[in-house]
Amino acid sequence: MSATDREGLTPSMWACHFDQLENLRILRSALARMDPRDDALFEETDCCGKTIIHWAVNRMASTKCLKELLSEETVLMRTKDGKSVIHVATEEGFSSTDFCL
Repeated sequence: MSATDREGLTPSMWACHFDQLENLRILRSALARMDPRDDALFEETDCCGKTIIHWAVNRMASTKCLKELLSEETVLMRTKDGKSVIHVATEEGFSSTDFCL
């Protein structure tokens, strides 16, 4: 599950970018068989330090993957530049009400 492209994106990050919730669930299930830790999915980063949760807010049209991944812990995750999920979401045009899931 840790295969990455040249920008460092994993298949799970791409699933979130395109808001493909079923694909994310399949990939998450496969990863859980290899690494049962709950936070394993959130450890990998792309070349800019974005995690899967940052990629979930990279898509404004739908928030299915974001709703699946957002928690008190994941909302605090930061990129290499120190941007939280809320910073990235704001850059992408989300409003604060979008986080009231």
